[in-house]
Amino acid sequence: MNQTPSRQFLYFPDLHSSLGPATLPSEVRFLDPGLAEAEDARYWRPEGLVLEPEQARRALGDLLAYGEQFSPQDLAALALSDFGDDPAQSSMAIQSDLRRMLKKETPDPQAVQRQVRLQGQMMLILAWALEERYMELDELERGFADSWNKFSEELGLDAAERQEAGLSDDLLTPVRHRDISWRRLLGPFALVTPAATCLVTGDADIYEELADTGVRFHEVPEDSALAGGQWGTFSLASIVSSREWDRLNGFVVPEQEIIFWAPR
Repeated sequence: MNQTPSRQFLYFPDLHSSLGPATLPSEVRFLDPGLAEAEDARYWRPEGLVLEPEQARRALGDLLAYGEQFSPQDLAALALSDFGDDPAQSSMAIQSDLRRMLKKETPDPQAVQRQVRLQGQMMLILAWALEERYMELDELERGFADSWNKFSEELGLDAAERQEAGLSDDLLTPVRHRDISWRRLLGPFALVTPAATCLVTGDADIYEELADTGVRFHEVPEDSALAGGQWGTFSLASIVSSREWDRLNGFVVPEQEIIFWAPR
């Protein structure tokens, strides 16, 4: 495992720090696609993002406004499409950009690189928007459960009476926030992060899927803040779709490092 001083550890695939493990080492930060509060040390914002923070927030607002017309699953389905050439300036523009496929290539390498990086940043902004939608739903469910528990206590119902009435003590249902596949987010992460970046995840499913593709994991060195984790290297070309790799090839480091880390 590369132990260079400039090594960057970023949590994957969640973007909001509230979705990561509570005991995550401080060395691990969360990727900011241009939307986090600037003074929040838990986030790391890449240099050279196509959309400046003000533009990114406008794009997020357009996405959320657009998403009001659809379910989070429908909004996530837009992740399978490419994005247009220009940053969205209105909800009408973002709808057009999200639905339009990249129909032609430009011979200008800089324009191509900008387009690919813009698509990556927009994908991250979409993932951020979906996480916020699900966190809002989670908060609503928790509020409802708290209200019910308080109401049942005021009625004097005990656990047996609630069970007899067919009412569960735990009304919370798991709220999904990852409708965009983690594989679909690998490319955008790679596009905006430097080569000396190691992704950190606590998702056992990601670990198992990578192991199934032949990735060999090794123990993280004991002198690392992430000691106890499993470290491995994988090829982006073997994980993302061939169409995605055709777009990323030449703009990202092919070999990526990842650590599976779970609180002890």
